[in-house]
Amino acid sequence: MCFQVFTGLIHSTNKTRTDVALKTYGKRVSIIPFISADGKTHLIVFVLQGRKTASGDIDFEGTVHQRTRVTRNYPPIFYLATPSGRISGEDWDLIFGKFLAIVKPWIGTREALVYLDNLGSHLTTQSLTNSIDSDITMLFLPPNTTHILQPLDNLAFCEFKRALKISMRHYLSPEGFSTESFTQVMLSLTHTIMLHAFTPKTLEMSFSNTGLFPFDSLKIMQKVEQFLGLYFPFF
Repeated sequence: MCFQVFTGLIHSTNKTRTDVALKTYGKRVSIIPFISADGKTHLIVFVLQGRKTASGDIDFEGTVHQRTRVTRNYPPIFYLATPSGRISGEDWDLIFGKFLAIVKPWIGTREALVYLDNLGSHLTTQSLTNSIDSDITMLFLPPNTTHILQPLDNLAFCEFKRALKISMRHYLSPEGFSTESFTQVMLSLTHTIMLHAFTPKTLEMSFSNTGLFPFDSLKIMQKVEQFLGLYFPFF
């Protein structure tokens, strides 16, 4: 399939093989995975950089081709293009709405807790309202503590970056030299690498190491003291 991407989420099909062509500008590629403490990856969003035209649409330069063999257990993948390569509150509402649509059948009648950092775009009235309506509690991690409390930053992204660095070295070597753009290379590598890095065991350990799940206040306070130099004797 070939998509002309404007503002909005583009869903890569979960059939046997996907061909996605995205027109991008710039080198910014952001990855937003939605994971749970039981080791499941529910969806992945790639945010790419484009630039606005006089008409207000997003204009892109270059072409990125992504071919992915998708298995039954592969999480849904979405692509979002923005002028800066970052997300606004409106973009977040779009992403979080897609997350709710995917995860709600999995949650069923259970209550759910979603951890987020304090990024300004996460604090929209629309996403908070949708969360309440879906019986989902949003818990925002304290500022400047994501390197301590964010499960993805604890282990999952470490494994991902390690594997990505090895693969990038191959692409930059004479044996693996490629004429593809940085964005093309990133998207070509990332899907496969995430399958190997975001394993259930790695994701479960990421939550456990931070003390968020199973909840361990002593472990959290020890990390706060170790990395921030703060001491809470009442814990």
